[in-house]
Amino acid sequence: SYYGKLIFKVIEDVDFLQGINNYVSENKIDIIAIVNHRRGFLKRLFTKDHTRELLFHSDLPLKIFPGVNK
Repeated sequence: SYYGKLIFKVIEDVDFLQGINNYVSENKIDIIAIVNHRRGFLKRLFTKDHTRELLFHSDLPLKIFPGVNK
């Protein structure tokens, strides 16, 4: 195909950023794709924004997909 071999992988780790970095270094990753969900005010106060964390701490290009609001 035009895109070659695409792989979808769910990465679970206690530390989100460390889990992503481990997977990237072990598997020669070229780009990271992530879904960004909108969160309410209270949820933003008490949880980390993984997309923002990747934006500021990753050297790889990111493809950010908007999440579906329910």
